Amino acid sequence: MSGTSETNEGVPIRGYLRVLRQWIWVVIGLFVVGLAAGTLWSFTRDEAYTAAADLLYEQPIDIGNPLDQRYTDTTQRQAELESIPSVVGSAEVVAKADEIMGPQTASLDHSVSVELEPGVDDTYTNVVTILGTAPTAQASADVANAYADGFVEWRRESVRAQIDQAIAVIEARLENFDTAAEQATTEYANLQSRLEDLRLLKATATGGFRVIQAASPPSSPSSPDHARNIAVGGVVGLLAGILAAFLAAQLDTRVRDEEQVIALLHQPVLGRVPALNGKNPDGGVLLTLADPSGPNAESYRLLRSNLDFMSVEDDIRSLMISSSLQREHKSVTACNLAVSLSLAGKRVVLVDGDLRSPRVHTYMNLGNASGVSTVVAHRESLQDALKRVVLKLTMNGHGTVGAGASRSTGTAGRGPKPEVESLVAPELGPVITQAECAPERCPAGMWDGAPDNSALLYVLTSGPLPPNPGELVSSKRLGLVIKELSEHADLVIIDAPAMLIVGDTAALANKVDGLLYVVDPRMVKRPQLQEAARQLGQLPCRKLGLVMVTTKSSSGYYGYRGYAERGDYKRGDRKLGRQ
Repeated sequence: MSGTSETNEGVPIRGYLRVLRQWIWVVIGLFVVGLAAGTLWSFTRDEAYTAAADLLYEQPIDIGNPLDQRYTDTTQRQAELESIPSVVGSAEVVAKADEIMGPQTASLDHSVSVELEPGVDDTYTNVVTILGTAPTAQASADVANAYADGFVEWRRESVRAQIDQAIAVIEARLENFDTAAEQATTEYANLQSRLEDLRLLKATATGGFRVIQAASPPSSPSSPDHARNIAVGGVVGLLAGILAAFLAAQLDTRVRDEEQVIALLHQPVLGRVPALNGKNPDGGVLLTLADPSGPNAESYRLLRSNLDFMSVEDDIRSLMISSSLQREHKSVTACNLAVSLSLAGKRVVLVDGDLRSPRVHTYMNLGNASGVSTVVAHRESLQDALKRVVLKLTMNGHGTVGAGASRSTGTAGRGPKPEVESLVAPELGPVITQAECAPERCPAGMWDGAPDNSALLYVLTSGPLPPNPGELVSSKRLGLVIKELSEHADLVIIDAPAMLIVGDTAALANKVDGLLYVVDPRMVKRPQLQEAARQLGQLPCRKLGLVMVTTKSSSGYYGYRGYAERGDYKRGDRKLGRQ
């Protein structure tokens, strides 16, 4: 269970890292822009200095019991402390501070703030700090001290004003005691005592705050903080780069690498084959014949070997090769794989199942007057439609392909010019079941007669394009043709149409044993692969894996020479087999 959990959690992380790796220059670019912006902003700011003056809150003396000050009203103290920031910014305190610091300092661009020191249980201590910020060190100290003194003075005046109001009320009441008898009462004596207490309280009133540490000019500016500003700019740029990378990944539908293909299609990679280009030997499509000992041919031999591992129990007798779109090298792969298997001694029949845009006859330099369409339509027998092809390796290591003289070979296509020999496709004879077929006589005569150093390959081309290709592909007759061919061959390879273009591949799926899916990342987009994955999951045949078309150098990616140069051919071969 733990292994499964780790795997499931690791896949998204690898996906995120892959996105960042693909768009790394966007991330780096925005990170550098953020650093530059933070640096520019920081070094263009004016310097500012900050000085601090500390105030201490003191509980007012109880005039009625001045010797007992043990009780402290915590609620009242917290309320007074929390009101200080608002009071310091009030018009009264600002006016007093401006008067104290003088017009020269008051005219400077300055600011003030208040810091309350946290205590325990969400309370504040009795120490309050007033911070003054100004363009010069001395001005900052003057600002902090002026606001501290102004606040203390405002508090003292405010308390005294309250006491004066209370004194005025008591004095007004005492005036009502006119006669000596009234003045001799206890009430009159209490009012006189209260009046005296208030006068004493006014004389000793401090407002509850006093300056315990005056501000002094700071030795260095408090802003701008270059290190912090540059760091903030870099972090903002980095986050913007990561966000832009994931946004670009969502908007970019291109397939960036092989890992994306595997993740989207949920299929292993069985082989990697080269993309066709002008540098191919002889400019041909049949790379396995153009340079049999070269790295391009080796890529198909590796694919051939991995297919042998996939069908170790000999349960794959018919193999369909398809792709998402046209021009993804599916026909090229089918032809080269068929040739490679034939050269290895396998009895192979290559069938062009693409009745809409056939390519096999062109690549193999064969005529197309008869084929699948004529056989399924009962216009020609299977024996007559089959084309027997001789694959011959010449002394210089290059291969040639020859067809029967009874067929119109022509010179179409991009393969090497064939050697035409007097070879005619023999009759298949009666159908031999797998149980009756012994290696020494199965099938009788069909695979005999090849010249020395040559191999035989049978090809069933598409035939003339029918008006109803979808009906022919879906017909039971085509399934019987594939079944009959698979009983006389080790493997029948069907070049199927592109799966996302038409529904012919789905119609062929129940007539074959396995499917090999060709992907050219240059041609296909991510949404198309997502749709392909959905359709692949619905096909009834066995999905063997993927063939990746790569444009990387054959000397270092898929070819034998690349592995030999690094000294790890066996390791690369095993890796390919695992995929």
